[in-house]
Amino acid sequence: MKIATFKDFIDFLNEEVKLTHLEHIEDLIIIDGINGAKTAIQFLRENINVLTGTSDLVIQGKMDGAPAIIAGTNPENGKFFVATKSLFNKTPKINYTNEDIERNHEGNLVEKLKIALAELPKLQFKGILQGDMLFDQSILRKESIDGIKYVTFRPNTITYAVPENSELAKKILKAKIGMAWHTTYTGTKIENLSANFHIDISSHKETSDIFNTDTNLKINNILMSEDEANEINLKLDELEKDLKNFSKEDLLIIRNNKEIILTYINSKVREGETVSNTMVKGMFDFINNKFEKEKLKLKSELGKDKKDLAKKEKNLEFREIAGTLWYVLKFHIEIQDIKIRIVKILDNVKSMETFVETPEGYKVTTPEGYVAIDKLEGGAVKLVDRLEFSKNNFNIIKNW
Repeated sequence: MKIATFKDFIDFLNEEVKLTHLEHIEDLIIIDGINGAKTAIQFLRENINVLTGTSDLVIQGKMDGAPAIIAGTNPENGKFFVATKSLFNKTPKINYTNEDIERNHEGNLVEKLKIALAELPKLQFKGILQGDMLFDQSILRKESIDGIKYVTFRPNTITYAVPENSELAKKILKAKIGMAWHTTYTGTKIENLSANFHIDISSHKETSDIFNTDTNLKINNILMSEDEANEINLKLDELEKDLKNFSKEDLLIIRNNKEIILTYINSKVREGETVSNTMVKGMFDFINNKFEKEKLKLKSELGKDKKDLAKKEKNLEFREIAGTLWYVLKFHIEIQDIKIRIVKILDNVKSMETFVETPEGYKVTTPEGYVAIDKLEGGAVKLVDRLEFSKNNFNIIKNW
């Protein structure tokens, strides 16, 4: 696909991931070079404008729910269904009945989907929506944390807590299921559904059986000073000017190798290491280890020789772009630093307390992150403190 405009880039992202995955804003330069970098800068500027009260950009809070649920009426047959992201498999898994759920899924997921299938039709919404299941009755708890009585639920990594004597807690305790919606799908067939990140649940029928919410942040006041906004925008100006010095040929090679580069970055994040441009050297070790692991799976000497040759060629390719990759990672770091500043401000806009359970007890944590949505173009990127969330996911006490 030829990418020439911001809308083209958004279409490219949506076409590739079908909302089974959203990209981190700092990764966009790796995914699509100059266009990706400019998109990252544009999104950050709009986020700053939101915080200073001068933009209509939609920001959603990422809820750490599980499972992700897609539900609604299949336009091909008029039947209500529930599904997971496996709806987008080559052979879609779509569930109209409990028997479908038992055939298509296994484990704890079966009961979760059965509850969704029984309850969600009560909302009487039109079309197809995607959201996160926050809770069913089996995971609701009444707990004291730091001397305060809460109603809590932990669908995945983060424990959400609402003061027990609040109206919100009363609604949650009555509900059989909790859902946080974030996406609308349109289309005439399941295979050609188009994602729209804007969500409006105002027409949903109210029922006490469902705790029904969207994930749109309600930002009603100015959260960033004009001086701080100017400081960040000047930094973004510098980053944008620097882009003209990047080799477009090298950036194309980096884009063609985005999978291995992003896999390497994610592996370092999981180890708790902040991304830095000194990682270029570590990239070569990562590449060599990858090829050696693949080589061990081969039986023929011819196959092993081909793998050695491929490793040598990949090393040569990365040596040629090492300088540009160093600057790409530097850009990556600086975009990430600005993102974290924005995330820390957004962390103050929340309706529930968030904790993570550790061997020492509950620790206060930040929300999972945010999704910035361009109102005109319809695209979205993730704003997540990757190190914080990765650390929580690694250290969490597992109940299953």
